Amino acid sequence: MALAEPYRSALLLRYYEDLSVPEVARLLDVPLETARTRLRRGFPCFESALIENTREAAVPGRSHWLHVPGTLSRRRCRCSWERWR
Repeated sequence: MALAEPYRSALLLRYYEDLSVPEVARLLDVPLETARTRLRRGFPCFESALIENTREAAVPGRSHWLHVPGTLSRRRCRCSWERWR
């Protein structure tokens, strides 16, 4: 699962390194709103890739184990993750 670079860096810093949004913006050397936009656009792309990979790995006949809340499943991926499949 690959994610386009500006989104990948922002998401890793925010959620893996547990940094605040201002810290992410400072480390990436971008304005605060740019960091927020990258996080806002990147998360649905990551989420849709994760859901797709989970469904592919699911045991046949046990798809009911995969519960995706309606609000999450309707998010539109606006990044370039689709190119990287």
